[in-house]
Amino acid sequence: KGLSNAEDLVKGILMPTPAAVLKAATILSEGSDEEKGLGDLIIIDIGGATTDVHSIAEGEPTKSGVSIRGLEEPFAKRTVEGDLGMRYSAVSLREAAGSRKMRKYLGDTERKIDIEANCKYRIEHIKMVPTTKEEIEFDEAMAKVATDISMERHVGTIEHTNTPMGAMYTQTGKDLMEVKYMIGTGGALIHSDNPQDILKAGAFSAENPTYLKPRDAMYLIDKTYILSAMGLLSQDYPDKAVRIMKKYLVKV
Repeated sequence: KGLSNAEDLVKGILMPTPAAVLKAATILSEGSDEEKGLGDLIIIDIGGATTDVHSIAEGEPTKSGVSIRGLEEPFAKRTVEGDLGMRYSAVSLREAAGSRKMRKYLGDTERKIDIEANCKYRIEHIKMVPTTKEEIEFDEAMAKVATDISMERHVGTIEHTNTPMGAMYTQTGKDLMEVKYMIGTGGALIHSDNPQDILKAGAFSAENPTYLKPRDAMYLIDKTYILSAMGLLSQDYPDKAVRIMKKYLVKV
């Protein structure tokens, strides 16, 4: 609120960071006059308080014989999960995931890690930077949980129904199974030694086939944290913005 007035004062482009990232995602997908875009893509931004998911895709059914139910989904879609964060929302992340999912990503079968205490500590120490092996492993598990749940909430679902005419399939939301790229940003991903494992937590799983998550995407990392800046730059220099993103987004 009030950003339009502030923009007049600074005499330049002013844009909230999430809007800038969505703008960057859109132009990276579609391309500019002189630069070809990447096509359908997803950006996952894991922060201290929220996990944001941006998808640039039509989301039409990828299989024949599937009918769509509900309102039309936007081509450029952003969802913000206020209960999935690495610090401010650590306790609500645990509550959303449940202990079983947390332990799945922790691989905790013998140590019996106190999940509640670890999450509470992170809320009380929001500037904490993990240094020990145990702290790093716990943060990585939290990031995987945030990716998993935020993607489940963002993507569409498919429902199978048996009728006298045979099996029928109904899709609600966007089918993102054929998306070409999943791009990670945010501290948890940028500073991770295994960012691809975090992003894979948001991929299609045979265990939960109703969620239309990417099936065979390439993983990229915004290692130099440029996406929001490129959203701003694209307002005046779209060709350069696309060129820079294509150069500096790192394949993992």
